[in-house]
Amino acid sequence: MYILKNCRKRFGAAEILDKKTLRMIADEVGDRFIILPGSIHETIVLPPKDEKEYGMLKEMVREINDTQVDIEERLSYHVYMYSRDEEALKIVA
Repeated sequence: MYILKNCRKRFGAAEILDKKTLRMIADEVGDRFIILPGSIHETIVLPPKDEKEYGMLKEMVREINDTQVDIEERLSYHVYMYSRDEEALKIVA
């Protein structure tokens, strides 16, 4: 598991929009990986999981958002997958 944030530790989730950053993560993790929105300040990067686990990951994101993240700092309740082949993020749950 990796935490993706910027050096200022503010609005670091924007790094998921940077194609260069996503390619660098793919170099470390593999051609596909999961992104969980932690807050507007950071996201969590995981190696690919079995599709059966996406629902559980989504529920985990929901629970953490609802109990640990201020409303104005919530990014999303979705689970995302990055594919280097497509150079794209997709909602998977």
